[in-house]
Amino acid sequence: MIKILLVEDHKLVRQAWRNLLITKQNFKIIGEAETGDEALEFVRNTTPDIILLDINLKGENGSRIIPTLCNILPHPKIIIVSMNSEYSFVKSMFKLGVKGYITKNATMDDMLIGIVEVANGGSYLSQDMKTLFDQQSISENEKQSLTVKEIEIVRLIAKGFSNKHIAENLGISEKTVEGRKTSIYKKLRIKNNVGLLNYANDKGFA
Repeated sequence: MIKILLVEDHKLVRQAWRNLLITKQNFKIIGEAETGDEALEFVRNTTPDIILLDINLKGENGSRIIPTLCNILPHPKIIIVSMNSEYSFVKSMFKLGVKGYITKNATMDDMLIGIVEVANGGSYLSQDMKTLFDQQSISENEKQSLTVKEIEIVRLIAKGFSNKHIAENLGISEKTVEGRKTSIYKKLRIKNNVGLLNYANDKGFA
């Protein structure tokens, strides 16, 4: 039996979560909280297997209680449920100690799968976030394949620098700039300078 604590300040949302979860024989709602303090008070007396935590709780950021939850519970299994789908924010939540992240645009099946996955000791991202993380991972791997000088060249290209200005800025020859751009093209599978400029802008090298 997976014991679940719901932490969400909107009653209708909590009711929707509850109505979904109680239909599953291996799920049990053992508590509900509208604020971070209520959630902390609950876990000081009872140990849930899963905490479904909304980030926005009556004017406060629900993430503030995550470190405390991690200190109180021996093996905290927190799943964030939020409208925020920004890569850096989601990544920061995992660094705080959460085990799952589900956006409010995800499906109910996503939530059910996530709860089981985290309860069994794994981690989980809703499908929309998994796609974003996969794309970001590709981007980071591409950046890591470039040398420091190549990354600097891409950044200068994103700023609109010509080969001449790049050479002057880096203290190298224009021929060297061209040679390094050719290497960049091969590594990033880009055919020309227009493609490289588009890549630089898309991937945030500026």
